[in-house]
Formats: sequence, C-alpha cells, structure tokens
Amino acid sequence: MSELEILELFCKVHQRLMKRVLPLLRKNGLTGPEFFVMWKVKKRVFCRVTDLAEKTGIPPSTLTGILDRLEERGFIRRTPDLSDRRSILVKSTPNLESFLEQLTTEIEKVLQHSLSSLSSPELLDRLKHDLRLLVASLDLGEGETD
Repeated sequence: MSELEILELFCKVHQRLMKRVLPLLRKNGLTGPEFFVMWKVKKRVFCRVTDLAEKTGIPPSTLTGILDRLEERGFIRRTPDLSDRRSILVKSTPNLESFLEQLTTEIEKVLQHSLSSLSSPELLDRLKHDLRLLVASLDLGEGETD
C-alpha cells in the first residue's frame, strides 16, 4: 500500500463519518469547523487565538468569524492575554460545557452505530490505539501536542 493510499483512506473515513455527524451539527446550528473549534477550546482551560488557528488548521481570518459566532451564542469568551498584549485568549464558558456534553452524547450514539460493524470492542480499541501511535509518530520532531 502506498503512503498516498493511506492519505486517501483517511480522507474517505473522515468524509463518511462527517456525513453522519453533520446533520446533528446543523440541527444545533453549527458547522463542522465551529464544532471542531468548540471541541479544542473545551479541552483546554484557555488558549491563544494564534495557537487555536494552528491546531485547527483554520486560517486566522476565518477563525475570527467562527469565534465571533461562538461568542455571540455564549460558548466562548475572548480576553486579552495579560502576559502578551498582542495575544487574545479564548476560554470556554459553562454554556459550552453543558451544550457539548449533550451534543457529544448524540454524536457518540451516531458514531457507535456507524462503527458497529467493527464486531468487537477489542478491534475498536486496537484501531484507536494504532491511530494514537500514528499521531504520536507524525508529531515526533514536529513539536506538536494535542
């Protein structure tokens, strides 16, 4: 198998899983990138906008619009970074926490159904383990962390 085929397979997996998840996001008034940003913000106490742009791969100009919409809905709060006046910090709000708890429960159900053909929990655990190893291998030397 060529390395390009691996990339193609990952793209196909992403496309097919998002096809199942996007209706839930739309029902809740979200786009895929908005959900991804919310998820990244939730995983941290706070993060700089520049770091968030880098971690998500979303251009800063596009990210600004996403953050505006998320702030309007009360999901995030932006504040100046007191240690670096040029930076803005993004913080989650309790509203984000409760909203994502409900939404991720729904998403988990959809994904469990979609992945149910992976007949055993051991197989799914092995897949997650191998994907974590792949991410770690790709991050090695890149200085990336998630």
